[in-house]
Amino acid sequence: MDVQTWLKKNGGKLSPKTRYERLFVENVISRVEGIDLRFLSAQMQFTDADGKGRECDFVIKEGELVRIAIEVDGFDKTGRGAGM
Repeated sequence: MDVQTWLKKNGGKLSPKTRYERLFVENVISRVEGIDLRFLSAQMQFTDADGKGRECDFVIKEGELVRIAIEVDGFDKTGRGAGM
């Protein structure tokens, strides 16, 4: 699967507030040699150590195990220094 096909399938999951996640896919993920985009998921929900629901921008999974978690635009999208 190429990046444009992945974006057509998963682009609706990317944050509508910023364009950074889409730019990350187009300009970084697209250049990772040998990446199998079938294993790249967007907006994976998880529970943190404090029991709070969170979401990670991207994960690369192998079976049921997350091997790489990627947060593109961080916890503070407001520029106020607040967040998680």
